[in-house]
Amino acid sequence: MEDQEIVNVIAQVTDKLGIAVSEIARIFIEAQPKIAIINIVLLLFTLLIPIVVFVVSWKHFFNKEKIKYATISRTDESVIGPATTYALITLITCIIMVLTLSDSFYRLIVPEYMGLKDMIYTFATIT
Repeated sequence: MEDQEIVNVIAQVTDKLGIAVSEIARIFIEAQPKIAIINIVLLLFTLLIPIVVFVVSWKHFFNKEKIKYATISRTDESVIGPATTYALITLITCIIMVLTLSDSFYRLIVPEYMGLKDMIYTFATIT
């Protein structure tokens, strides 16, 4: 959507709802730090959970192989392979969860922002 279209839509929203443009700007500005925090938390979730899963599964498979064989290398395929597979599956699961739940987190934490954003989008598609 072009900048001029956005300005026209915001003008229509303010006229129809009786809200000042400064009020809309205030809501959008106040929501930005909260959105940034949500994005950082989701990014950390996506990065840290697979790392934890890798370390835990790597230790599990290393100890399991150490019990079987007297000498086992920490980089042996029977240790690294399953641990990496578990970490990749966890990473893909975390990415899917973040993509599906991020909108819900935004709606819970900054409902005014999401409501105005939806209204502006709706008015833009109607006009």
